[in-house]
Amino acid sequence: VTVSVLYCVSTTRVSHMSADQQQQQQQPRLDGKYWQDRWVNGQTQWRDREREENPFERNAASLHKTIVELAPESDHEADKIGDTTPATLFRGCNVFVPLCGDTPALGFWAKQMGCHVVGVDIAEASLARALEEHFAGRDVSVIADNGHGIKVFSAPAPGGSGEGDVTLLAGDAFHVMSEPASYGLAATDVVYDRASMVAIEPELRDKYVAALKHVLAIDANGGKEAPRKSPVNGFFARQGGEVRRHRALFLNTIERPVDLEDADAHLKKGPPFHISAQDVFDAYSGGKPGDDAVRMVVPVGDDRAKLTGPEGPPFIDAYYVVLCRSAAV
Repeated sequence: VTVSVLYCVSTTRVSHMSADQQQQQQQPRLDGKYWQDRWVNGQTQWRDREREENPFERNAASLHKTIVELAPESDHEADKIGDTTPATLFRGCNVFVPLCGDTPALGFWAKQMGCHVVGVDIAEASLARALEEHFAGRDVSVIADNGHGIKVFSAPAPGGSGEGDVTLLAGDAFHVMSEPASYGLAATDVVYDRASMVAIEPELRDKYVAALKHVLAIDANGGKEAPRKSPVNGFFARQGGEVRRHRALFLNTIERPVDLEDADAHLKKGPPFHISAQDVFDAYSGGKPGDDAVRMVVPVGDDRAKLTGPEGPPFIDAYYVVLCRSAAV
């Protein structure tokens, strides 16, 4: 990996706290030391499981299938998505991977699916691993400090490769999600949350959901239709002269079995933390009727039953797709 380093630091010093500093102070913050220590000490057992299972194609297939079923159909033949494949639907889309670590999902969405990917993680060591493992050979530029404590790694796709650009952000995800336009998230089409919500402390979960909703609710270009490279644009539906935008969240949670001797024990263990189906529906199906569609899905090739037996792991994977529909843009 060829790396270019740029420094962008604020030189302004004031005697009182700025409005931006006050806003940052009020934002929830992740426990950076905890996660950085886990990466440095090799306490990252989820990495082996993710690589062994290699769930990315089946997760994308499940997301595609659910979008086709739930998204409003377009009046224009060029925008119809019923005959698309995951590769044609998602190519050129913008994908956000919160709390990404060095997940192979980054390489899958950028290289195999041709998406433009933004990932954020508070542990910089994990992002260095991601660049080395998934994007070796790309020229990487680095902004060592963007003035808000965020280190920015940019790995553009090689010309003519058909792959997507990648931006990895080392810093607090809550800050990044509070300023989506500043971090390339204003035109997000898909949020891929396979191991993020379960890693958030339960007391911060509502704030995390609110931050993701903030990202999913923002349209690029001041509400105008964002440019897309894909010839099949499944994230806009043209109906009666109006253009409606929709975005999707793929969510993987875990459910821990209830201990009859300690009914709340499963809630205390983590990370990863227990999240019930009701928790997900409460989080993402609120608001105006019809704004959000939440569906529990079973990815193709994933046998949930095998996880519930006595020899299975101490939790069950659960999967959801949230489709966020917008008003006319």
